Amino acid sequence: MIIQVIPLLISFLIIIPTAVDAAPTNIGVLATTLALYSSQYDLSGITVRSCPLDNVSPPLNDTSTQLDGPSPGLSLKYVALGRGTQNYSCLGNDSNAAPTAIGAVATLFDSSCLAVFLPNIFNDIPPALVQMPHDAAVAAAIVIDQLSTANGGSVVLGQHYLIDIVTPTFDFRNFGYSDWIEAKREESAPAPPYSIPGSVPWFKLGYKAGSGISQEVYRVLTAGGSAPPNCDGLEQSTFEVDYAAQYWFYG
Repeated sequence: MIIQVIPLLISFLIIIPTAVDAAPTNIGVLATTLALYSSQYDLSGITVRSCPLDNVSPPLNDTSTQLDGPSPGLSLKYVALGRGTQNYSCLGNDSNAAPTAIGAVATLFDSSCLAVFLPNIFNDIPPALVQMPHDAAVAAAIVIDQLSTANGGSVVLGQHYLIDIVTPTFDFRNFGYSDWIEAKREESAPAPPYSIPGSVPWFKLGYKAGSGISQEVYRVLTAGGSAPPNCDGLEQSTFEVDYAAQYWFYG
């Protein structure tokens, strides 16, 4: 199994430095990159999603303030990489004011097999993923889906957004699942010192509303996403800050 996963990971990481300089992203180039690898490796039988999650867990001991573990009776259901933006506003005229958080959006990619078979590399991906344009990450996932038929489903697991500033939402319904959860923040911890500068905090989120199996969500190993310290030069504007993170879903 680990041998099957490695070619996929290599292909994905090869795309990153190319895609960072590409504007707009050319899905044909991404397709060609992965197709060249598929000519040397049989990607048609590769398992890239829905791997068993019995023996993996998020690195909750890494922060100075430790997040509590999952509630009794819950088990790990999904592991995802999220790539998106944290969104802010500076709508006043005070250049010394701190930006106001107004939301976040992200695409969630099924990363269960990376978490199981390549955990150290999986933990190193968010700082690289945040440098990759969002459309390039989605295009790579689409091409991987086309080249790999094992297990069915999609590498894109779901969408993350906020319905209001205190309700992060995770919605899998457009990608072959019935799950969605509106969550509430239960705990927060600053990103550990090894994180890249400006990384948003780690969270433990609890259940607020939804349908399906997800009851608790962890956002860990964040990369980027923090606003600048003040609104100098950003007055009367809204803006986005790229981020990436791991998301762990328990139910």
